[in-house]
Amino acid sequence: MMSTDPPVTACGLVFGGPANAAAALAQAVAPDRVTGNQGLRHLSAATRDAAVRDVSVVGAELLDLDLGGLLVMGWRTYATLIQAARRTAATPGREEIVDIVTHRIGATYQPSVEVLVDEVRVTAVGLALTLEFEVKALSAVIRAGQIVALESGRCATRATIAIEGVPVATRTAEHDLHVLIHVGNGIPLLPAQNPPPAPFPTAPQQSW
Repeated sequence: MMSTDPPVTACGLVFGGPANAAAALAQAVAPDRVTGNQGLRHLSAATRDAAVRDVSVVGAELLDLDLGGLLVMGWRTYATLIQAARRTAATPGREEIVDIVTHRIGATYQPSVEVLVDEVRVTAVGLALTLEFEVKALSAVIRAGQIVALESGRCATRATIAIEGVPVATRTAEHDLHVLIHVGNGIPLLPAQNPPPAPFPTAPQQSW
């Protein structure tokens, strides 16, 4: 079964979308907040406001990651699925249904956005996204080393976003796996079948 729903992202889960995320991060980044970056305090008011605004927009973009893609990356290290993928890859025409009652996968992503004024680095704003996936009643069809269908399964996801090490928002939601993951023509599980997964986006430098 292939879902036509848009991807469920971290910012969508926690804030409802990138625009809301940028607004929330702008409030948290401000140097007068507990989570704020004190390196911004010494800038002029106009430069500080521009830095807070742009860092929050960039931060929201960096944290707006596809949760289904991150879960699949976790599955590429999950022994039960990998063993089935290897067996089916070695035997053309073989198909296996993998049933897993419950398993958990965690992921942490910690980008930072550097702030430059006249090409001089004045500070960096540290962000963090922590994810906890709890997959329940997974039934996956494996063929030729790939997941070719998800027959059942639900996933409870807990996402926490922090700035400068201080959590600013946490949300937990449960989704049908068909909503989180688009199987398409198959999801490769073995490295030889697939180019290296796309890295997390790189945080750019913001200059004024």
